[in-house]
Amino acid sequence: MVETFDPERELDTLTEKVKQLAALCQALRRENSELRQERDRLLAEREQYLNRTQSARKRVEAMLDCLQSLGQQS
Repeated sequence: MVETFDPERELDTLTEKVKQLAALCQALRRENSELRQERDRLLAEREQYLNRTQSARKRVEAMLDCLQSLGQQS
């Protein structure tokens, strides 16, 4: 059996596909925005951890210097 071309049905099918594509595009834009916000939050958190690590490193180095100078005085 040969199927006949139905332009109205074809148009409905294409319209539905365009709607689905538009919805997918909107969902991906929303997800992309959320991911960018999460990335920015994580970068800020990383910066805080780097600052804390650097501060702790400086304090440890200062303590080691102090201990070394105390050891040399003995």
